[in-house]
Amino acid sequence: MRVFTNPQLPTKKSFVLFLLHKQPESSINVQGTPFCNQVEIIRALARTLPLDHDLYVKEHIVALPHRPFGFYAELKRIPGVCLITPFADTFDLMKHSTLVVTITGTAAFEATLLGRPAATIAPVYFENFIKFPRFNPFKTPLGQLIKETYGHNGELTDEQVNFFASFLAQSYSGEVGDAFWFPWSMDHNNISQVANGFLDIINIYSKRNKWATI
Repeated sequence: MRVFTNPQLPTKKSFVLFLLHKQPESSINVQGTPFCNQVEIIRALARTLPLDHDLYVKEHIVALPHRPFGFYAELKRIPGVCLITPFADTFDLMKHSTLVVTITGTAAFEATLLGRPAATIAPVYFENFIKFPRFNPFKTPLGQLIKETYGHNGELTDEQVNFFASFLAQSYSGEVGDAFWFPWSMDHNNISQVANGFLDIINIYSKRNKWATI
């Protein structure tokens, strides 16, 4: 744990927040291809990071036991990178960041709801909701995105509000989580809610495609 930093917010120096993904995982290794090498993504971000910013790289708590120490050592050798403990408050970091960057993570969705500009790198289902979808750090300088955040007031447009309303209307209650880190996800009522949600979706699609309903 000594490789990580827990910053005191607000910080004196501005920062961009990058959220690491656990790997292997479908959202990055399937949806995120060819952007699934997170070390190279971070190296590309740091290469065009303005001198008045740091790059905060926050570990995913579920990934903590699965990464070799060499992974963190490699990240810490990249100039401008500050490795953030997975136990830090992500929402608080988002609120104080200049920009939130993720490959395919829903953190970009959450950052937008908090009024912060966010970028995703690979295609995601909510890309119409965020400010910088399909950002390619190998082609577009990170400093360019930071300049485009100037004057960002965090207010949602009518299009964003309509998207979010549709998103909520098609959502189901329930927590799909790792049972080790989120033991409440194994609660009987939660499992029933999640199962009923999946069954409902399966039945909707089965009717559209004339499958047998469950």
